Amino acid sequence: MKVKKFKGYTSIYNIVDKDNDIVKKNAFGKKFKKVNIPFLWQHDQNFPIGKITKIKTDKKGLWVEGIFIFTGKGKEAYCLYKMGAIKGLSIGFIATNTEEKKDGIRLIKKAELNEVSLVTFPSNEKCFIEFSE
Repeated sequence: MKVKKFKGYTSIYNIVDKDNDIVKKNAFGKKFKKVNIPFLWQHDQNFPIGKITKIKTDKKGLWVEGIFIFTGKGKEAYCLYKMGAIKGLSIGFIATNTEEKKDGIRLIKKAELNEVSLVTFPSNEKCFIEFSE
């Protein structure tokens, strides 16, 4: 089985995304002892394309590293990445502590991370993926 390693930010703290959310620093916790997060194609649980092997939070955001499976949808996704059609990372999560602001923005203070996805249009445009060549 052919695999590739990848890395990138999947959430950037303290900026408004396309969903009018602001993820606060450490919303997902400060440390990740055990990583069991799937890596999906376009948030579709029917199309896992790898797995997350490392998660860390820093001053900027939520950083992930993982292994990408180069078969089926994974191969298609990688080809689209190489041609520049996709490059974004996104997250699926459950917000457990939020605050609604007057301007319609939701502050996400605490959340549970469910999955990370390679997507065409990330809600947070500063989230990206890089593959090891």
